[in-house]
Formats: sequence, structure tokens, C-alpha cells
Amino acid sequence: MYTLINMIFDAKSRRSNLIHLITRQFYRGDKFMMVTKVAGAYYQDLINSRREPDVYSAEILRMLGTAYLLLGRIDERIEVEKTIQSLPAGCYDELSIALSLDREAFARLINGNVRKVLQQAKAVERKLNSQRREHAILTSVCVKQNPDVDDINDSEISYAMQSNFLTCGYGHELLFEYKESLDYYSRALLLSKRVAGHRSLQSAIFMALSAQVMVKLGDLDEALSLIETAISIRERFLRRDSMLLGCSYLNRARVHLALGNLDLASQDLKRCSRIYKKIEREGGFVDMPYLLESQADLAFDRGQIDLCLELTTKAMDGYSQYFSSWHPVLLPVLDLRARCFEAQRRVSEGQSMRDKYDAIVVHNKMRKAAAKRRSEVRIS
Repeated sequence: MYTLINMIFDAKSRRSNLIHLITRQFYRGDKFMMVTKVAGAYYQDLINSRREPDVYSAEILRMLGTAYLLLGRIDERIEVEKTIQSLPAGCYDELSIALSLDREAFARLINGNVRKVLQQAKAVERKLNSQRREHAILTSVCVKQNPDVDDINDSEISYAMQSNFLTCGYGHELLFEYKESLDYYSRALLLSKRVAGHRSLQSAIFMALSAQVMVKLGDLDEALSLIETAISIRERFLRRDSMLLGCSYLNRARVHLALGNLDLASQDLKRCSRIYKKIEREGGFVDMPYLLESQADLAFDRGQIDLCLELTTKAMDGYSQYFSSWHPVLLPVLDLRARCFEAQRRVSEGQSMRDKYDAIVVHNKMRKAAAKRRSEVRIS
């Protein structure tokens, strides 16, 4: 292993090539375990003072932290970000530190006090806004001094702000503040369209996140349109067994569930399940509890109460590995279990399961009719 590490990290050009290689694998291959082995060995050398940090260290550690997050190793992600923030001057700039603080905040949203961490993320947002204003002033001065210069590339600041908007949006979503969450995701999408283009993988991420929140706000038609666009982009660029594609199918299933399209939701959940199980067999990390929660929602809407309870139990067990027992992400599952117990109580009191199923069918028809009326109002 150390021979491999030395071959990769002793030459700057090789380190640059590795960064490019890992970035491609994040998008296309989900090869997170390879990242943890190679970059993780480099990280241990830094900690044990067997290697001097340089200008590439922050970028290599950033990718290691991202791999840890995608593998569900949250505490290790936080430790890596702390290491980045402690690197000596010359190994990073102010923007890199702001990004590291934001990534640390995002990780802490998973296992920390959400309201407190969201305040930290907003402090990073203020810092990034200040840097963006300074960049705008610098650009204006340079253009005046040299008319041939149209602009100075601010893609790095834009990327940092997208990352921060993602953190803030996720924080508000965990607190059930969906309008604020959608505002942040929408701002991130606008920045992404400007920097990377409308049909980029980067933009597809924020389309999917926005659609997820729109479902909770009841804007189902717009949510379906956004997630369909995101899926078409990802199907064009990603492998058919990519985790991101599986996430998109899961998000679309949630929209179909809200619209009462149970058969379509079932198809997307099966697509997602095939991808997630393949990744798990290969040692990767996926959000299996959220898939189980969605399958439980489908079972409930079909009147399969016992199956719903079984699936929610598995989802709760999965969530408990990453979230504290009081974390807000658990509330929808607890609410679904409560509705299952209420349905069982009614059945035991004499209401037949068929009556329960008929009531659910009527409820789904009412949701479809409401969605259709909203669509007609927007068209008119």
C-alpha cells in the first residue's frame, strides 16, 4: 500500500491526476472504498507526521471526507475537516477554510443539534457573501484597468456558495421549515445553472432536492417535472447502477406516492432497490432506511398494515445507526407507525380491512383531484 501511496503523492502531477480520477469516480463509479484506502493512507501519514502537508493536502482530504460521508462514517468526516482547518498557512486559502467549515456543519446536521449547526452554516454564508462582494469589486477594477478582460472567473466562490446553500437548505428541511429550505435549494440551482449549465449533473442534484421539498409543500406537478428533468440528465451521464440515479428513482417514487400513483411508485422503488442492493453488496453505503420508509408508505397506501409495520421497524433500526433517537429525521417514520397502530385498532374494533383499503383509495383519488385542480389553476 505504501508503495502505491508514494507513487501517487510524491509527484505533483500525479497528485493532480489522482484528484481528477477520484472526482470522475465520485460521479460515475461510486468507488468510495478506493478513495478511503488511498487518501486515507495519506491522511494517516499527515497525522503521524510522516509526510509534510502541501497545497494538495486540503483537496485530497476533502475527497476523503466526502467518501466518509457517502459511506455513512460521519465522525470520521468531521475529524478530517478539523484536520483541514488545522493545516499550516500556505496549504489553503480563506475560501477553502469556509468550505471546510460548511462541510463540517453539514456532517453535524446528521448527528448534532440541528438548530445550532444551522446557525454555524449561516455564519459561513455571511463569510462567503463578503468574499463574493470583494471578488465583485476586484473584477470591476480589473475590467476598468484592462478593457480586454470581460470577467474574472468566480466559479470557485459560486461552488462554495452552492455547497453552503445545500447545507442551509438541508438544515431547514430537517426542521420542517420547507419554504426556507426550498429557497436555499432554488438559489443553489440558479447558481449551478449559471456556472455549470442547466443540464449538468450539478444542476440535477439541486433539481432533485427542490422536488423533494416541493412534495412536502404540496406542489406536486412542479416536483414531478423537476425530478423527471433530473433523471433524464443523470440517465445520460451516469451508469445504470449509480447511487445518484437510484436516489432519483426514489425521489420520483415519493412524488408518485403523493399523487396516488401507486403502481408507478412501486416501479421506481424496485429500480432504486436493485441499485441500492448492488451497491451494498460491493461494500458501498446507501440511504437504505429512506428506501424502507418509502416502501412502508406504499404498503400503507395499499392497506398492507402488517407489512408497513415490518418495514418501518427496519427503517428505524437503520436510522438509529446514524441518527440520535431525538433527531427530526425519525419523525415521519414514527408518524407512519402511529397511523398503522391506529388502523389496527380500528380493525380490531370491527372495521374491516377492506373498508380501510377503500377509504385509502378514496383518499388517493381526492389527492389526484386536488393536484389536477392546482394544475388547472396554474395553466389558467
